[in-house]
Amino acid sequence: MTGGMRFQESWTDEEYEMVRKLKAEGLTYAQIGKRLGRSKDAIVGCTRRLGLCTPKPVYQASLPRKPKRPDPLPWGAVTLPPLPSLIGFVPQPLPAWMEMAA
Repeated sequence: MTGGMRFQESWTDEEYEMVRKLKAEGLTYAQIGKRLGRSKDAIVGCTRRLGLCTPKPVYQASLPRKPKRPDPLPWGAVTLPPLPSLIGFVPQPLPAWMEMAA
């Protein structure tokens, strides 16, 4: 791997203690990883297993939320009044030559 990172399947007790210590000192995951020769993601996984992760902030109920989309109208529901040009319109039967094509 590049950057001096190495792949190891297991962590030693000394590495766990070092992660705890460096995390308590306020180092970032990347900084801890560089010191231990591990990737940032490996350090993130280690801190999660150790329960050292900072929890995500809880969503505040006071923050404005995106309004919920209204439920769609059922089929056949009238949404607008009929056009004035269609008031009183009575559909006429189709001519015979059009009925065959339809």
